[in-house]
Amino acid sequence: MSKKSQTTNGNGAAGYVAPVWFISHGGPPTMFDPSHPAYAEWEKFGQEIRKEHNDGNGGLKGLIAISAHWQSTIAGVLEVNTNERNPLYYDFFGFPDHYYTVKVKSHNPSAFSTLVLSELNHALSTQSNPSLSLHKAVPTSRGLDHGAFVPLKVAFAPSSLEASNGGWSELKSAKVVSALPSTLPLLQVSLPPSDDPEASLRLGVALRTLRTQHGIGIFASGMAVHNLRELFLYLDIESAAGQNSSPSRDKGVYASYAKSFAEALGNAVGAEPKAKQAQVGNEAARDVDEDSRWQAAKDLLNRSDYKKAHPTAEHLLPVFVALGAVKSHERFAQTFKLPEGSMAW
Repeated sequence: MSKKSQTTNGNGAAGYVAPVWFISHGGPPTMFDPSHPAYAEWEKFGQEIRKEHNDGNGGLKGLIAISAHWQSTIAGVLEVNTNERNPLYYDFFGFPDHYYTVKVKSHNPSAFSTLVLSELNHALSTQSNPSLSLHKAVPTSRGLDHGAFVPLKVAFAPSSLEASNGGWSELKSAKVVSALPSTLPLLQVSLPPSDDPEASLRLGVALRTLRTQHGIGIFASGMAVHNLRELFLYLDIESAAGQNSSPSRDKGVYASYAKSFAEALGNAVGAEPKAKQAQVGNEAARDVDEDSRWQAAKDLLNRSDYKKAHPTAEHLLPVFVALGAVKSHERFAQTFKLPEGSMAW
């Protein structure tokens, strides 16, 4: 699933509101697979960012990444990466050596991370919901995990990738350095330490000022459906059958929940929003601007196919962050969907 918030403001215009994207990031092999439909979607993602940013002359002034692969372990605390180099964190095991040589260049200047920390802490201080116990954001030094860098590797690969390497291959692709524009800072913020979707929604709300007042886009990365345990069963079946391609994709083979839950998720998030004023404790916090999509999304956890679609919650939580980051008048446009084995994009 790829979803982008829709706004009507032009680049650089007064009142510009930076986009919110939710993108399914798949596994590391997808960054080396131009035949996979997600690969082309990530290329479009990069094109959208370049257009919004326009070499620093557009409205988009920075990016915040939220990944399923970084959830705070500190009670009541969000963690914000302040490492200026944004090194890559190769948080996967058992792949060929060239997977661990991939390079995606980006930068995270101290002024940018200081701004994000300041705005997050101010926003969290005005949200009154003691049950969530989300009190503050703190700096930490961490790299970009594969939930962030796998799509970015493709999104910001040189446009002449194939021509410059005399034909495509995994090894050649791994040697090509992808790079975000030098004028576009990027940092990663952790998920809240709780699996409660309300906490991720409130993180999204806390990010709104960065969108509306500072032109910083939100890039949330997870999966519409993520059952890794059963994916291995599909891979074993394919291997036993001597398949070199992916029959789960090429032949439309997928678990029933991969389609049913992904469709329900798309309907919940993509529905026509109806504004609902959230009940919060102080006047300063009353701009939460909760809408009907919040409850529709939370209701997904009561579906009979939920635990099959997401045996653990972390790949769904970024959806809630993206949903919380938009206001009730903003719509999401779904640009890509694909059930594949025990997964769905």
